[in-house]
Amino acid sequence: MALPAAAAPGATPTITYPLGGEVFHGVPTIGGTGEPGSTASITDGNGSSICSVPVGEYGYFSCTGTQLLPAGTSNLTVTTTTLDGTPTVGTTVQVQAKYSIALGNPVAGSLISSTQAFSGTALPGVQVQMVTVAGIPMCTTVSDEWGNYQCIPTVPFSVGPLTLAPSMTVVEGSVVVGDPVAWTVIADPMITSPANGGVVGDLPVFTGTAHPESDIAIVHGRSGAVLCSAKVGTSGNFNCPVTRRLPVGGLEVFPATVTDGGRWVMGAMATFAVEVTPMIVRPANGSIVPAIPTIEGTAGAYSSVAVLDGNGKTLCTVKADENGAFSCVPTEALTSGSHSLLPVQTGFVGDVVRGAAIHVTVPGTAVEETGPTTPAVTTAAVSVVKEANAISDIGATHQLAATGASGLLLPLAVGGGLLLLGSAALVPMFRRRTRS
Repeated sequence: MALPAAAAPGATPTITYPLGGEVFHGVPTIGGTGEPGSTASITDGNGSSICSVPVGEYGYFSCTGTQLLPAGTSNLTVTTTTLDGTPTVGTTVQVQAKYSIALGNPVAGSLISSTQAFSGTALPGVQVQMVTVAGIPMCTTVSDEWGNYQCIPTVPFSVGPLTLAPSMTVVEGSVVVGDPVAWTVIADPMITSPANGGVVGDLPVFTGTAHPESDIAIVHGRSGAVLCSAKVGTSGNFNCPVTRRLPVGGLEVFPATVTDGGRWVMGAMATFAVEVTPMIVRPANGSIVPAIPTIEGTAGAYSSVAVLDGNGKTLCTVKADENGAFSCVPTEALTSGSHSLLPVQTGFVGDVVRGAAIHVTVPGTAVEETGPTTPAVTTAAVSVVKEANAISDIGATHQLAATGASGLLLPLAVGGGLLLLGSAALVPMFRRRTRS
């Protein structure tokens, strides 16, 4: 493309671009010709400076505005000033400046909270407001360098229909207003039970109030995980039981009404303390157990559990599963007799909870004594005696008579066997023991 003819000394400065009628959507750039060495200045119809730049040695200039043009029609005029201060007014072109501001969230027609934040896109670095139909601002902010903005109201909205429009101030006195958008403001959901700051178990049930017939969720305050969800009744009440056991310790949750598109209208944060007492469920209290029993019970989900004896000695340790169940086996056999088993639970933050002790008994075992003992007369021995007496009737008496013994046979247990001795045979034995 051929360059415009350079201006001769003293020639009238001329704007060669933009052409008349051109539309700007941002900061304008203006170029043209003028006397070499002079300074070209561009002003709008109000006399406000748009930009200025020295004219090059070939008589050309180009400059970019330092600010946006006012929305609508603007007349741009170039004036050159020589080194001795002589000004020369040049040509004027008429241009249009059109800007837009968009609202991205929340979407039209959705349910919103009384403190809903509004976000969207505008021109970079401009003042943005959300205004009522009457032009009353409900919040004010400034867009960032990419034109993004978020506007948060300082005063809560009343429950019911709401219509607002985004607006931005391009330059002083020039405001661009976007399309109005309508929503419905609903009351923030609220947890009414358990009481804020209270103690709950690991499967709490949350009740409260929310927008009738909406979907409600109880959300973990730190992770954003949904702990339970439910449908709000026509009266605006909800009941939301947690079905997955919570770990022991501090808990922060907030209620959230789920609107169209999965967006949330959030209620106030509530804090609780989740407490669980560990308990041994097997063996039963007062039962008889083997020397190495399996000990089972319940505790806080994922907590560490130790089972102690009556002296405070740790018998076994284990980590409870996601349901709070645990099972452990002592590392050493229990001695015979009575024992107490105490479950002790340690949570994530080190909080220790002691459960109730149970008492069990390990049965005793026979201990073989050492050294001489007095032989015991057993049932078998008595039977043998009876047989021996029967034998005496058929001739055993004659055998004993040969030895000089008479009377009944006496049993003597020796080494698991049984000897039959006559009473006469015992006499010399006792005599020998007496002499020794």
